[in-house]
Amino acid sequence: MKFGHITKILLIGGGNLLLPLGEWCRTEGIEFAVYTSPRHAEEIQGEDSDSLREALEKNGIDVHVRDNINDDSELSNLVSQNTLGLAVGPAWIFHQPVLDLFQGRIVNFHSIPLPRYRGGAHFTWQILQRDRTGGLNIQLIERKLDAGAVIMRESYSVPDGARKPIDYFTALDEHALPFLQQFVDRVLAEDEFAETQLQEEFSLYMPRLNTVEQAFIDWSWSGDEILRFVDAFDNPYPGAATLLNGEIVRLKTCELDPSDGVFHSFQSGLIVRKSNHRIYVATSQGTLIVSSLTNESGDDQIQGARVGDRLHTPTDAMDAAMTFQAKYDAHGARN
Repeated sequence: MKFGHITKILLIGGGNLLLPLGEWCRTEGIEFAVYTSPRHAEEIQGEDSDSLREALEKNGIDVHVRDNINDDSELSNLVSQNTLGLAVGPAWIFHQPVLDLFQGRIVNFHSIPLPRYRGGAHFTWQILQRDRTGGLNIQLIERKLDAGAVIMRESYSVPDGARKPIDYFTALDEHALPFLQQFVDRVLAEDEFAETQLQEEFSLYMPRLNTVEQAFIDWSWSGDEILRFVDAFDNPYPGAATLLNGEIVRLKTCELDPSDGVFHSFQSGLIVRKSNHRIYVATSQGTLIVSSLTNESGDDQIQGARVGDRLHTPTDAMDAAMTFQAKYDAHGARN
């Protein structure tokens, strides 16, 4: 397929890629505008203190913040037969009138190894499975969610040392921008794209997660499962959760040491040793060495933790975490 003669790109969505992609478009002299949601507009960009909206406006980039792109009467003024819609993490599902407006010239960028890990919280789910497969895809947008053909794709391997979501995001950042730049260059050159249908027999759907409400550790899990869970909710998220002396605490930066031997399930969660500002917690596969333990305010809790104390997640908290359904809209979490 070909998109025809494209003279303008409408970037739709948010996240860390939208700003550098917009800056590149401006450098290349490509006409473009940005459509984003309120929650994406307020996201802080990298180490800077600027929100996405502030950073775009400082760079003189045309940005439109909307609750719902499907209800925006001004959209038709920005879209012509020479406009390509490029969605990068949009907050909305596009309704048929929007799709009709673009007449097939709207695509979505997926940073996952499609058709696996559809849904949300992609890297958290991958870390739970220790899956290091990286995927970049440009998919045609159709009314049925994620059903369109893929017209450009690339795979990469996440480095062996990557364990936390921030590591996966870093690996993505190294590959995603050049991939998107190449796609835009090909569109402007009026290249032809081959359409590939996804192999649905390999599809995996994993729902969105709330890293506050669903991060609770079940201490009956194996030591390796606990370690993977802690890794999966580590930076840039608040951390895996449990209770210490009746208060919620967050764990990050953990290692599993088998040298203390196998502990009985009744021992799991007990703090069996403290050393060098670390606590050592019994699990079924050795001791979990915890280097970061904080309360909900971010205050260090290792100093006050005592040998013989138990990290424990009550059954009702675990049940709530397992049954919680994370929902988001243009303004953020709706739960």
